[in-house]
Amino acid sequence: MKIISSLFLMFIVGCSSQKVLQNHVSYQVDEDLLRNIQTKGSWSRTPASAVDVEKLSAKRVYFKTLFEQYLTFSELSQTTKKIDHCPAFHSDFLEARPLEGVISQRRSDHIIASMEQELVELCDRGVSANYYRFENLVNYHVHKRSFHQDPTSIFSLLKIPVFQNMYEFKTSHGLVVRHPQLMELTRTYWFSSYLDQYKVNETALVRR
Repeated sequence: MKIISSLFLMFIVGCSSQKVLQNHVSYQVDEDLLRNIQTKGSWSRTPASAVDVEKLSAKRVYFKTLFEQYLTFSELSQTTKKIDHCPAFHSDFLEARPLEGVISQRRSDHIIASMEQELVELCDRGVSANYYRFENLVNYHVHKRSFHQDPTSIFSLLKIPVFQNMYEFKTSHGLVVRHPQLMELTRTYWFSSYLDQYKVNETALVRR
């Protein structure tokens, strides 16, 4: 096992011919697949879609994405949502719907409880500690080509709940969800493409 020094402790683990990146909270990433996607993909915005995204603030994109994920996890777990009003994001709250394509039912109570706690804070104050991580991503990293072409950047995304949840949907439910506004704002289409192409080993699903 070869140890790499970085912002997050990571290991490169040999798995047959596949190179796997793993950080200290047990996210596993197929480095070769991700690097290939990042190399071939475009990280810059497309002019046609940039206009729509620019009409929304980072706060609204973050809240609506998180709330849609919350509704989806609630549907997957067959639990009743507890967030019934949201003064800080009233219109986005009313517009949000569960994500399409939900086909499995598997309880995710610990994730739902954590999301409820953050959503209450967002609805009351308009911001949360996790939102500031997202804002930092938008303001300081999404414009850097080096960020979008470095496979280890995925671990920076996975510290932010809206990306964590996308990973969880794929690895625990086999569900690839798409958030066009989130992807466009953060220029991280490579992340959703990676989840779309990544083959989950059902006998060794990653758990946090």
